[in-house]
Amino acid sequence: GPAGGNGGRGGSIHLVCDEGLNMLKQEVHFRATGGQNGMGKARHGESGGDVTVRVPPGTVVRQDEDDALVGEVLRHGDSMRVARGGRGGRGNAAFKTARDTTPRLPGQGGPGGAPPP
Repeated sequence: GPAGGNGGRGGSIHLVCDEGLNMLKQEVHFRATGGQNGMGKARHGESGGDVTVRVPPGTVVRQDEDDALVGEVLRHGDSMRVARGGRGGRGNAAFKTARDTTPRLPGQGGPGGAPPP
């Protein structure tokens, strides 16, 4: 029968306030790693690694679409998740039922995105 494990979650992006900085990095895009695919013998994939971006105090985060304030980091050590990792896909073992003991199609994972308000 089916024995495909579920995929791992994708990594998230976090901002951490560092009082030793006085300007943002020149890097424009930050990308966390994706989760690993599920494997046979019902083994689940490993979750992706999170990325931590050090920012100076007073950094403000706004929505891209409507310029709404999401949050800001003010004091040294303050942390904020700005992008949530995607949900891992379901392996075919998750779809096995008493009636359908050999499902063929795995489920797709979900996209990452902004954290809930």
